[in-house]
This record gives sequence, C-alpha cells and structure tokens, in this order.
Amino acid sequence: MDVSSYSPLIKSFAAALILHLLFFAVMLSVFPEIKQKVIKPVALDLDFVQETIQVKKNDRLPQKEVSPTKKQVILEKKELKKSPLPVKKMPAEIKGETFQSQEHVSVPEGAIWEEPQPLKQKQPVPETAIKKSDQKKETDNFLAEILMRIEKAKYYPNVARRGGMTGTITCKFSIFPDGSVKDISLLKSSKYTLLNKAAVDAIKKGVPYPDFPSSFKKNVFTSQVDIKFYLN
Repeated sequence: MDVSSYSPLIKSFAAALILHLLFFAVMLSVFPEIKQKVIKPVALDLDFVQETIQVKKNDRLPQKEVSPTKKQVILEKKELKKSPLPVKKMPAEIKGETFQSQEHVSVPEGAIWEEPQPLKQKQPVPETAIKKSDQKKETDNFLAEILMRIEKAKYYPNVARRGGMTGTITCKFSIFPDGSVKDISLLKSSKYTLLNKAAVDAIKKGVPYPDFPSSFKKNVFTSQVDIKFYLN
C-alpha cells in the first residue's frame, strides 16, 4: 500500500490538532480559573478515605453487647465484700445489763436497742377457783329451775283479774332433797287475800323441785321469791 495515499489524512489530522491546541491556549488565556482547575493536580488523602470506608462498614454491622469478663465480675464481688455496712458500737452497760466485751456488741447505725421481754406463761388456774365457778353455775341453774316451775304453776284468779287486783308477794320456803317444799311464809303480802293465797299455791304446785346440786352439803335449801300478779 502506498504511504502517499495517507498524506491528506495526516495533514488534516495535524491541522485539526493544531486548531484544538490553539483553541485551548486561547481559553486558558481568557479564563485563568480553568487553568488552575485543570493544571492543578488533585491530592487525595488516602488515610482519610480508608477511615471513612471503615466507619461506613462498622455502621452497617450489628453492634454486639460487651459482656463483662469473669475477672471483672470476681473483682466487683470482692469490692462489695470489702465494704461492710457502717456499724455503731453499743456501750458496755445497757439498761442494767453488763457485757463482757464491747467488741462483740455492734448494731447498724440508727438502730434502737430493745431489751428482750420474757415470754409470759399462762399460769394454771387453781383447782379451788375451778370448783367455785362450777358450784356457782350449778346453783344458778338450780335457782332458775325453781323459778321456772313456780311461774308455770302460778294461776291468776279470775275474780282478782276482773276486779283489777294487782300486787307482788314475797314468799319464803324450804326445799328438801326429795323435791318436796315446806315452811312457806309471806315476807311481804299484798292487800288482796286472793293474790296471797294464789302465791302460796303456786309454790306448792311447783313440786317436785329439781335435785340438789352436788356442791350442796345441807339437807334443806331455803330461798325466797317474788311472785307478781299484774294485768297485761
């Protein structure tokens, strides 16, 4: 191939290159800012770029919780054991009691000393007190039974009721172990004979009376009772 056939192309390429260089030179002369930007080399801080890349990688990775090591835990426990609570020594004599050494008597600060109280033991009830309470209960039940039988046998005469006769009669009488009654007398009588007689009859009709309590040592029981007659 003949090299001369390429001469027009080489010439045109050279002419175009010269035109571009001239244009570029004109532009640099007219606009000096372009010259500074184009010609000034760009210096990159490689260390800064590496640190930036590392930070971004760390941000993407999940953060792991840092757990204390065994050595740290053991050291913390030892420090807690070495710091005891503040204590305050008590005086040797407290409320009349003397201790052998003050070093063994220590309580937390602000604590109040209270002398231990002995436990109260229940004292046994004497047998005599039990017997007396039982005797009183038997006597009360015996008297209540006598009054109930007299009240049940009491009769309000019709003549006295129609005539409006009222009153309270106090009678004294004696009861024997077999339940019989004797020696009935009026300690306080009313002005109406019918009511006095009705009171005596009520005591007589109440027989037989209950047996004597076991605590009774007498062969006769004497008592008195108020028998009332009143219109409802």
